[in-house]
Amino acid sequence: MKKTAIIVLAVVLMATAFFAGTIVGKGSAEKDGKAETASEEKDTTGDEGTTSSREQDITSESGGETDTDKETSAEELPEESYDENLGEVVFTVGGRKVSMDEVSLYMYRARDKYVEEYGEEPWSQTADDGETVGEYAKKMMLLEITDVQILNIRARLDGITLTAEQEKTIKENADKYTASLGDLTKEFGITAEGVRKVYLDEAVSVLSRDRITDSIMAEIDKSEDTKDLGEEEKADILNERYLDVLESLREEYKPELTEIWDALVMGSVG
Repeated sequence: MKKTAIIVLAVVLMATAFFAGTIVGKGSAEKDGKAETASEEKDTTGDEGTTSSREQDITSESGGETDTDKETSAEELPEESYDENLGEVVFTVGGRKVSMDEVSLYMYRARDKYVEEYGEEPWSQTADDGETVGEYAKKMMLLEITDVQILNIRARLDGITLTAEQEKTIKENADKYTASLGDLTKEFGITAEGVRKVYLDEAVSVLSRDRITDSIMAEIDKSEDTKDLGEEEKADILNERYLDVLESLREEYKPELTEIWDALVMGSVG
């Protein structure tokens, strides 16, 4: 069993999920190469004193602070409603509840990935350190879901939302995907509600990630130390700084696991 650095594989897993059709209407959702959100598209004049994130400077005039450096706290946000149709809560991240319906979809995705790489019965195979593929896959799945959730928290704090049209299309795509699975939905415990929730959360996390990386790149392009570097060097710095932000968010919003998660075994269904 080959093992890749956790942080790198997590980013790869997220990228795979992000661009598997969950973001739609990209041409209308982006403007001048930057992610556009519902809150950014509307005129904020007279909107109870609120302003869009696009109107905020990426760096402060005083100390070059980026919006990725702002202190964030999920406790400042109103509690989100939980759809009881999603079933039992498996764990929470910063107050955001993750259901078994959502985890079931991630488990199905993981099965495809690891079966392709290790064969039909991958879960009991072990690495040199004694960790099984199943244990490793479960650990990576938790990191992947956690990253999606913390980026959704970040999105709420930054005022990032999907447009009504984006949300409508994403739900339609989710429903098409669920229908395409046929009887596999019963075998893996996958529900239409769970697929919709995962698709929507992943789409918002893309917008949140793009906001963070846009801010970092603007800082790179502005700094005397980095503005004249080549594109490849800038990309390396961007990735390094983004991962620093992500690690900081992971540290702040650690998942709180339930007994359901603890008892979960990869390959136990399907």
